Amino acid sequence: MTCYSQTDESYTFGFRGGLNYANIGGPISVTNSNTGNSSPLESKFGFYLGAFSFSKINSLFQYGAELQFTTQGAQAPGIQFDFNYLTAGFVLKYNPFKNNFNIHVGPQFGYLLSGRIADQDNNKNLNRAEISAILGVGYAINRHFELNFRYNYGFSSTFKNESVANESFPNRVFQFGINYTF
Repeated sequence: MTCYSQTDESYTFGFRGGLNYANIGGPISVTNSNTGNSSPLESKFGFYLGAFSFSKINSLFQYGAELQFTTQGAQAPGIQFDFNYLTAGFVLKYNPFKNNFNIHVGPQFGYLLSGRIADQDNNKNLNRAEISAILGVGYAINRHFELNFRYNYGFSSTFKNESVANESFPNRVFQFGINYTF
């Protein structure tokens, strides 16, 4: 039986949060029913909050899991695409210089909690499951705080029954935030 304490640096846990800058990939343009104008989707800001735990493999590598609530979507003039996900990420961190800088990668699985397009709940037209890849960098300011920047590249289409010649419309999300480690 193995026990870990909060002072054992081979196992860490904490909270994370920050800003999302999200969009939906693919050739989408939407028509505003009020004006009749067609516009491409633009990125929108959101946020994420979650928790993580990591285990040290050696001086260069750590692996861990993250669970977070994240707001994603896109926008066009007069139209909002608002999606709320619960995501679980499995992350491998690499510290190439054995210092405060790290590179992290891994898969992430999301479950759509709710979705709105314009002013209508459209959960029946949205895929509930999402699969994406995480690629990012982090910098530990001190023992407790780490800044991180990452890109989540979605593989799963956001919408069911795409109407554009076999195109996929996955989420694309930039995240900038801070981790707090106990």
